[in-house]
Amino acid sequence: MSEPLSRAIGAFAAGLEWSALTPSRREKAALAYVDFLSLAAAGAMLPEAEPATLLAEDGRVCVPGVGRALSCGGAMVALSYMGALLQLHDGFGRGGNHPSSVIVPAVHVAGRGKPLEEILAALVAGYEIANRLSAATHPEQSRRGAAPTATMGAIGAAAACGRLLGLDAEALGRAVSIAAIGAPVATYEALRLHGSAVPFHGGWAARAGWEAARLAGAGLDGGATVLEGRPGADGLLTLLAGRPAPVPDPAGWQGETLDLVFFKPVPGCRHVQPAVEAALDLREDLPADPAAIAAVAIETYPLALAFAALPDGRDELYDRLMSVPWCVASTLLRGPLEPQALAEPSAPALTALASRVSMCAAEPFVAGYPAALGARLTVTLADGRTLTSERRLAYGEAADPALLTPPGGRLAPLDRARLLARAGGFLEPAWGAGPARRLIEGALAASALA
Repeated sequence: MSEPLSRAIGAFAAGLEWSALTPSRREKAALAYVDFLSLAAAGAMLPEAEPATLLAEDGRVCVPGVGRALSCGGAMVALSYMGALLQLHDGFGRGGNHPSSVIVPAVHVAGRGKPLEEILAALVAGYEIANRLSAATHPEQSRRGAAPTATMGAIGAAAACGRLLGLDAEALGRAVSIAAIGAPVATYEALRLHGSAVPFHGGWAARAGWEAARLAGAGLDGGATVLEGRPGADGLLTLLAGRPAPVPDPAGWQGETLDLVFFKPVPGCRHVQPAVEAALDLREDLPADPAAIAAVAIETYPLALAFAALPDGRDELYDRLMSVPWCVASTLLRGPLEPQALAEPSAPALTALASRVSMCAAEPFVAGYPAALGARLTVTLADGRTLTSERRLAYGEAADPALLTPPGGRLAPLDRARLLARAGGFLEPAWGAGPARRLIEGALAASALA
């Protein structure tokens, strides 16, 4: 690649043609758009959504479930915050990021009034950029302490917003370089601690991308080689990876990373899911009395250990869903995690069982990461008997395109019909039946365009 990476990304973002994408990728983009907006609608109905507009100025953007019109940046932050509360947002396994929590709020707001195919084309560009750059720094970026959802998401959002603002290829490259300056680091330690401000990081990245696009439109630049650096001067990718990061070549990108974007069948951080799926295997053999479960041991991969903390005394929804012990204990006692059950306070028996859950890293799960997220669950009963199950979710491998969740789990995988049914159920209370139906039908119709 002869030109600087930011400029090559700008050329990719400008040249991406919606009609040239494969039908499956166009549909995946439509589903990602509808899914995240539905999660934001569901989040808006939760009491935990109250902080979503604390940073928002008044403006002209209407956000369903929010009682006032917001500024563009404020609307992006609010949508992202609310969409993250249930921890159901999609993920790209090879990059360790959640593209939807940044890109969907950015394109939904920046694309107001534009045809849906233009919004979805910008979404594909944003996803591809965020995912490719995340993959170039994965898994080291997360291990070193930065969340790629925010760092790389801001860069994808800059290109996506810039495209919707009508910037040309050169200006889009400048937007990318500016986003590399303004992207939030989103310290991973805050995720480990379940910090109550953590749900903001995707929205901050969306807003940073939006602001970068506006600055580029005014002629500003962040420096052409800010991503890859120059000889003797490290760029952002090497800084985040802690090693010489491979420099992607956007000339060959065709939206392929969408093929490995997966949706979650149940709420909870992606890193709780293997253990939760294993817990479901054991439920039917457990005694009715939770006190008869003496201990629960989880063997898994190292990054999952970042989510080994128990919820604190506030028992907040986000805190619970970022805790592997709590999610496993809830699954053992109550079955699959469901949004309705999550609204209830933790029962004393659940809290007590969660305190008897331990975690450690072990093979083969260490070697299998990041291609697969795996866990082995061993339940020791008070009478000395043990029950064991293990699950590996193929988050980083190609799967049946008809399935929207990674293979390897016990739960029935999501397909198009089930995802859309879930989206409709989440959208209607906040949007109303008619607008919800029009959003879903409009996105699917746009994806069918050849």
